Amino acid sequence: MADSEPVPSQTYLAKPVVKWLKQVQARRVLDLGCGNGAMSHYLQRQGFYVVGCDVDERGVEEASKGASGAVFTQVGVYDPPELLGETGFDVVVANEVIEHLFLPAALPRFASKVLKPGGHLIVTTPYHGYVKNLFICLAGRWTAVTTPYGTEGISSSSRVAPSPPCSGVMALMWSVSRG
Repeated sequence: MADSEPVPSQTYLAKPVVKWLKQVQARRVLDLGCGNGAMSHYLQRQGFYVVGCDVDERGVEEASKGASGAVFTQVGVYDPPELLGETGFDVVVANEVIEHLFLPAALPRFASKVLKPGGHLIVTTPYHGYVKNLFICLAGRWTAVTTPYGTEGISSSSRVAPSPPCSGVMALMWSVSRG
């Protein structure tokens, strides 16, 4: 597997994700639901320390074949976060994962346990309608829904990560505060 570029299905997310990571001065990144690791390898090559995790054993095996230096482990959002073996991530990135979960609230719950205090969760999901995505947004403490038509605020307690114009993607950035 070539590990220098994300797979075509995530190419449109690569540059915005790197921009968001740089915006929050991230160093340590967890790619939650990394699949075959293409995005993890890309982020590692951009200078971030990246751990990728996925519930799919074959995906993790494929990801582990890359030579970028990213680390991979078979862990999913329904697993105890301790199985990851690391905490203190600056950012957890979950690209197009939440829409596959039976219990979407498990994703921010898992992320909050592995993020450092003040860390960020970036979630992207294909945009399939305002109402569906609004429910996802309201399930957590996200501040806005970013649609192809702009950003609609819900509260003012966190940062908003704008998605690429007309991308058909909703992107949310959630700040975690823990004591």
